[in-house]
Amino acid sequence: QRSAWLPAGAWQRVAEHPAVAEILGDSALDLAEALPPEACFCWSEGDFRIFIESSGYIKPKLRVRYYISPECPQTIVDLVSPVLAAQNWHCTVDSRQSVAPPIFIWEGSRPTIDPQPTLKQGGLVNRIAPLFDITTKVGMLEAIRGWCKRRGTSFPPPWYPLAFALPGELDEWKEHVAQHPEKKWIYKPNGGARGIGLILVASVADVDSPERPFRARCR
Repeated sequence: QRSAWLPAGAWQRVAEHPAVAEILGDSALDLAEALPPEACFCWSEGDFRIFIESSGYIKPKLRVRYYISPECPQTIVDLVSPVLAAQNWHCTVDSRQSVAPPIFIWEGSRPTIDPQPTLKQGGLVNRIAPLFDITTKVGMLEAIRGWCKRRGTSFPPPWYPLAFALPGELDEWKEHVAQHPEKKWIYKPNGGARGIGLILVASVADVDSPERPFRARCR
């Protein structure tokens, strides 16, 4: 199946694929007309060889794949899979990339696949090092705190809300609430919950009480 989306310059990357230069030699095969731009996301070196040595008469299957980390919650899978499948892409959870890199990578809470082969071909990746940490709530919080410290300015900056990472900063948050009882807060759980468990907090007792201590019920 032909891909409904390909990165800019996809055919040029196919034409410059190491397997093409090695196998083509002095062949008169017209690359501009014959090589499918999806090949870098579908074919092994053996597939390139079959295609080129047959002068394009034998075309290996074009099966562009996308990767979703097995650690992603089902809610994420249900959200992104229909959109990606509509591009004529097929889902894989195999991180070995033994044939060709996936055109799209969706990681969960930690890296599970090497994104470099996909990025090299112009594919899409939702999270990459060293930016992986700032795609989480606590990681973004720590990054902005560090940014303020390096600039010598107070936290939070005008464009970022005051935030606390619980339970590590539970005591600091409770002290601030005692000083500013009029404030309302939004509690956001971790773990890729996609909004499940969001709580509007009006007082400390909403999330931390002797009967239901925060550290005993929340991660």
